[in-house]
Amino acid sequence: DGTGVPSRQTIVKSCWDAQYLYIYFNCIDPDIWGTMYKHDDPLYDEEVVEAFINPSGDLANYYELEMNPLGAKFDAFVYNPTGNRENMKVDRAWDCEGWMHYISIDGSINKRDMNDVRWIVKWGIPFSSISDKANPLPEDGDVWRINFFRIDLTPFPEFSSWQPTFRTPADFHVPQYFGRLIFQK
Repeated sequence: DGTGVPSRQTIVKSCWDAQYLYIYFNCIDPDIWGTMYKHDDPLYDEEVVEAFINPSGDLANYYELEMNPLGAKFDAFVYNPTGNRENMKVDRAWDCEGWMHYISIDGSINKRDMNDVRWIVKWGIPFSSISDKANPLPEDGDVWRINFFRIDLTPFPEFSSWQPTFRTPADFHVPQYFGRLIFQK
C-alpha cells in the first residue's frame, strides 16, 4: 500500500536483447517454501514473484507472469478495462511460449526448521510472446508499463511491489500504478 519498506527485501533487475526481456529477482527469505508444482496453479496463494507487463500502454490489457521457488509457472493474459477486479477477466489459457527460467536456492526449500538466505529467479521472456506490435521488438526509447511483485507469507504475510498500488488489502491488479520500463541501448 506504499506505507513502508518490506522487511524481506527483493532486488529486481531487467535488461533486453533482440529476442528477450530478461527479469531477475533476488528474494531475501529466511523460510523458502512452496507446495504447488503444476502450470497455472494459483501460485499467488503462496510465496511467489510476479511481473505484470503492458507493452501497449493502454493499461486495459496486460500479461501476468508468476513463479514460485519450486519453479512452477503461472501465465495469463488479463483484460482489466476499469483497473479494478469487478470487471477483470483472466485468460489462463494463454501461455508465454518460449519463456525461459532459472531458479537458485540459497538454503533448503521446504525444510521449515532451517534458516534460509535467499532464492533467485531469472527469466527470459520472448518478445514474440508478449508484444502486441506487428514488429515484436521494442526500439530504443520505447516505454512499456510494468510492475514487479513479491508475496512472502512467513513469518507474517508481506506483499511488496516495485511501484505501490496503494490498496489495502493488497491488490496488484491496479494498472494505473504500473511503473514505466524504458528501453535504452
